[in-house]
Amino acid sequence: MAQLNNVNPGDLIKAADWNALVAAVQGLSGHPAAGPVVVPTLFSLTLGNAIAILTLPSSQLAVGTLLDTLGNGVDPTSSGAKSLIVLNQMPAAGTNVFAGNAVSLVVSPLPGSAPPPPKTPVIQTFKPTSVNIGTQLEIDGQNLGGTTAVTFGGIPAAPPSFPPSSPNQIFVVVPTGIAGAPTSVQVIVTTPNGQSQPAAVTVLPPLTNPLPTIASFSPANGIEGSPTTITGSGFDTTAAANNVVSFGGVKQAASSVASSTQLTVPIPTGIPGVTSSGASVPVSVTVGGQTSPFVNYFILS
Repeated sequence: MAQLNNVNPGDLIKAADWNALVAAVQGLSGHPAAGPVVVPTLFSLTLGNAIAILTLPSSQLAVGTLLDTLGNGVDPTSSGAKSLIVLNQMPAAGTNVFAGNAVSLVVSPLPGSAPPPPKTPVIQTFKPTSVNIGTQLEIDGQNLGGTTAVTFGGIPAAPPSFPPSSPNQIFVVVPTGIAGAPTSVQVIVTTPNGQSQPAAVTVLPPLTNPLPTIASFSPANGIEGSPTTITGSGFDTTAAANNVVSFGGVKQAASSVASSTQLTVPIPTGIPGVTSSGASVPVSVTVGGQTSPFVNYFILS
């Protein structure tokens, strides 16, 4: 949700802030099925009156999620809550729903209230728990979406990769320059909301044979069934079949090899999640049993 601030009577509310609140309420209230009960207009009523109307025998509706314009949850039984003014509702007034459907509301904030504190990142687990320098580490936790930096004992890693559908999971390559491996290193994740508490992971020396890596794709956006050229390092120069490229889990042997730094491969069809609107897909290259850190690639069907 966008950061929301206290407002005074007569102030204008930014469209981005208002839209963030609407999106939050929509996500919490779900998609009601059409039914015989018409949702009443609650805008500008006090919360106490709105709740009374929703729960009338003629309405037979329930109170859903209650948020104020700062993004705080509202307890309708708290002191002063019943006098708060309703500023938005979901489902909208006039929507036909079934009896018992919940109506979520956005109301004015209690005097003196403040926005909720930002959700700082939290590291919960590492996969694997021991990882070689130059290889990819999975970090699982909470509030990891939008990660801007990851450090290992103060040494910054390259920007992390994000799975398309998980805001609580990132992948990062352990940077070089970590002395004394094998050693325990404190990892810190940074997002726009702050830093995580340090968490220890065991870092091992680099592999004898470095992993293949992906640096870029050409074209920048791919299309299923069309070729793409992958630039990187550590590719096999003697046999195309020795380079296997995974597109979102769908594997494809490289059709040709320009050099140890370049592969040309047709993008397979049937990649999970890819539609005509496109999707970001994790791509990796496996050479001689060693798999590169994945890199997201935008692909259209």
